[in-house]
Amino acid sequence: LCALAILIVALSRMYLGVHTPLDVGVSLLIGALLVLVIHPLLLRALQQPRTAWWVFGSLVLLATLFVLYVECFPFPADIDLSNWQSGRKNAYTMLGCACAVLPVYALDTRRIHFQTKAPLPAQLLKLVLGATLTVALKAILEQPLLALCGGHAVSHAICYALIVLFAGCVSFKPQQSCMFTDSEGDV
Repeated sequence: LCALAILIVALSRMYLGVHTPLDVGVSLLIGALLVLVIHPLLLRALQQPRTAWWVFGSLVLLATLFVLYVECFPFPADIDLSNWQSGRKNAYTMLGCACAVLPVYALDTRRIHFQTKAPLPAQLLKLVLGATLTVALKAILEQPLLALCGGHAVSHAICYALIVLFAGCVSFKPQQSCMFTDSEGDV
């Protein structure tokens, strides 16, 4: 079912004329690579914390290299400026998310121990509340950070780092009054 949804979205992008078949084909290959290579690494990382640090550290390194490429590569003068700006924003967004994953992982493994198993209604409630709070946080942070950073794309790195930190540290456990607890529920 998920594979069908992926194909429908890919075909719709071509139908709408937003992407070429080459764009869609490359994205499908990258997606397959992520599923076949990165997913097993993440599964192993859950079993072996040392592997997780290498995986997340590599993610930060790749995101940093992406930002350096966007900022330092001598692009031609006739480059599509809106496309470049979008790529620059994406590079900083990815860097902010990647940098925030490290402390979130450390907090979760050492202090929070976020439980993912719950009855379906509780999972749906967590999804809706979490998505709502995350979208609200983005709406609250985006413009002040853009103004604070003088419109530079680094504001997106800061915004998304804060969003990932928030999303990774907040757990909806009604039986606990504090989100930073050990495995027994003690602060």
